[in-house]
Amino acid sequence: MNYIDLLLTDESGRDRAGTNNGLFQFQPDSLLSDHAIRYTSHSTMDCEAWSSTNAAYRTSNGGLLFGSSGGMVYHDPRNSSTERGPIVPRIHITDVRSFLQQTDWSGQMDSLDARGLPVGLHVSHRRHYLTFDYGAISLARPEQVMYRYRLVDYDPDWLPSTSARSASYNNLPHGDYTFQVSARVGVGPWNDPAEFTFRIDPPFWSRWWFFALCAVGVGGSLYGVHRYRSTRRERREHTRQLMLRSRMLQLEQQALNANMNRHFVFNALNSIQYHINKQDSTTASRYLTSFAKLIRKNLDASQTDTTTLTESWSGWNSTSYWSTCDSRISSVTPLLWIPPSMPIRSDCLP
Repeated sequence: MNYIDLLLTDESGRDRAGTNNGLFQFQPDSLLSDHAIRYTSHSTMDCEAWSSTNAAYRTSNGGLLFGSSGGMVYHDPRNSSTERGPIVPRIHITDVRSFLQQTDWSGQMDSLDARGLPVGLHVSHRRHYLTFDYGAISLARPEQVMYRYRLVDYDPDWLPSTSARSASYNNLPHGDYTFQVSARVGVGPWNDPAEFTFRIDPPFWSRWWFFALCAVGVGGSLYGVHRYRSTRRERREHTRQLMLRSRMLQLEQQALNANMNRHFVFNALNSIQYHINKQDSTTASRYLTSFAKLIRKNLDASQTDTTTLTESWSGWNSTSYWSTCDSRISSVTPLLWIPPSMPIRSDCLP
């Protein structure tokens, strides 16, 4: 509670009220609006308590004299800070810390400015807890200095004013940032903000080369799967071809066996042996030569899928075949009926 000991009006119509809690300046019309200015030990008038009732006087030049428990005080309203306009403090960012610790930013900045702050700071994504220290200078009323700050493009607006001289941010995503802080005295205007620009580097999994490597890896994996499946398909086809070739060889062997009846071969060899036993080497040699020619013709015929009727008849009717038969059937004349309309040289038999 204030007890008024004196009242004095200056040339501008503003009243001064001396109380037990100090000297106040106010406009009579706005007294109820709580716009009074209190002079404290940090103001231009060092007046904390007033023990002399009505100890106030206005001089001819507009100066004000007050009597207090500490003596007489002279105050010139024209030189008062309240007359010169509002006090605008100067704001500075003094330090940048990581995880609340003093940090050496060597290797993560371009240079240092005149205040020792890093220029071109780029921080690893693991050091995403940053603290900004700042301060404003107001010699008249330092206890009334208030601050507001924001992180451009991160905070939607200025954060509520506070008297704290540091601001912390954590879990910041990678990107470019600008920290701004502004100050004012009491209800005065905000000054121009101080700024600090920095960048948080993205993690390796957010960089372009990581996406490129992932794309190459995925592409390589797809190509590997495609190549593996193609190789397996080629191997299956090769195995099928080998099985088909083996089957063809079996069929050729069966065809050869069909062309060369085992009884015929046995009888032919018996005939040759018969002439050898009779010591008829000439006939035995002739039979052996004919038998060899017949075997060769059958082997040559087995290499093709078809044979002409002429070749088949020539081989069957040749002396190579009949000469190897026993003399007991040498008088047999083979007969083969061919339709007159069939061209012998052009038709093939399987």
